Amino acid sequence: MKKILFSIVTVVLSTIAFSQNCFRLSRTPFFTGPAANGTFSLPINFENNGHKAIGVVVKCGSTIILDTCFTAKGTGTTTITDLVCPQGITGLSAELTLRAGGCNSAICDSLKLGSIGGPLPVKLSSFSAVRS
Repeated sequence: MKKILFSIVTVVLSTIAFSQNCFRLSRTPFFTGPAANGTFSLPINFENNGHKAIGVVVKCGSTIILDTCFTAKGTGTTTITDLVCPQGITGLSAELTLRAGGCNSAICDSLKLGSIGGPLPVKLSSFSAVRS
């Protein structure tokens, strides 16, 4: 009885542990553009084992301009193109929903991409102070 119970627990825990592998992004996505036609793109680099899915919702200001989901296997890049936003790149934002299986499977992580356009960071090469 102990062997059977141990075997059942082991199988259940293994199934849970190995089935929840999440979609992995190999680098943080960011908006690019504008292209010659005035549109923007969102390249998404990924690595995963098995078929995984990612939901993508892109907004221009508060208006949803894209709501899609795609599945992928292995390593690669998917680029979402032709994003039009009258506010420019500063008005774009996105939410990526990483899923453990297909588009309707459990959510295992999410990532919000804010709009770009704030001040750039300043790197100081030297600093000195004199006490008076």
